[in-house]
Amino acid sequence: MIRLSFPKAVNSNLLDRMNIFEQKQVFVSYSVYDKISPRVYKLMKILEVSRNPKFHVNMLDGDALIDRSRSRLATNFLELKGHDIILFLDEDIIFDPVDMVQIVRLIREKNLDIVGAAYVTKTDKNPKFTFKALDGENENEFIFGKEGIVKEVEYVSTGCMAVRKCVFEEIVKREMVHKCHPNTYNFYPFFMPMEKKMSDGSYFYLSEDWSFLERARHCGFKVMLDCTIKLGHVGKKIYDWEILGYK
Repeated sequence: MIRLSFPKAVNSNLLDRMNIFEQKQVFVSYSVYDKISPRVYKLMKILEVSRNPKFHVNMLDGDALIDRSRSRLATNFLELKGHDIILFLDEDIIFDPVDMVQIVRLIREKNLDIVGAAYVTKTDKNPKFTFKALDGENENEFIFGKEGIVKEVEYVSTGCMAVRKCVFEEIVKREMVHKCHPNTYNFYPFFMPMEKKMSDGSYFYLSEDWSFLERARHCGFKVMLDCTIKLGHVGKKIYDWEILGYK
């Protein structure tokens, strides 16, 4: 058996700071106000037993403000050591755990900032994907499935989105948000909704997830969409991209 030994002069905290033996964890964020789908709960438990990458599942329930709930979880992630990526998942999103591993590895190996997957709105009348293409591009021209690629977009939705810690650090550094309610919630409002002025002078209301991504994009970070990942959206049935004609 090989025994490892280190010089006595090495500071006892050095190895901890270097994280030689500690694998960075993925902070999984669930904002749940009412209840979570039993099927989603089972998928959550599968993530928890993954060893590479290691997922640390966190659930915040009872907060009726979704932007505050997501912001509180993101602040917890920011202030934790040993976590480099936060994976936002909604309580009504069905996923293949292997695909979540794929997103994490994609960020780490390709040094990406934000990667999400698209899901379909849970409606039988005019269902559509929940992402916005870059200006000048058409969402209907995107290819999904085995032939799909990882492509830059303007916005994805937080129902399935992974973000590196440096994105939150930069938003705080630039003072785009400030610590709120230090005696109670004590969080940065990363997901505070905002309005965006359009080229024609009108204003567009951005939802909490798109507002966060607008701040991130102002900091120079890119938002990527993995078009190979298929998700299910739990409603009166499971809505996925097959309803739009993809396989």
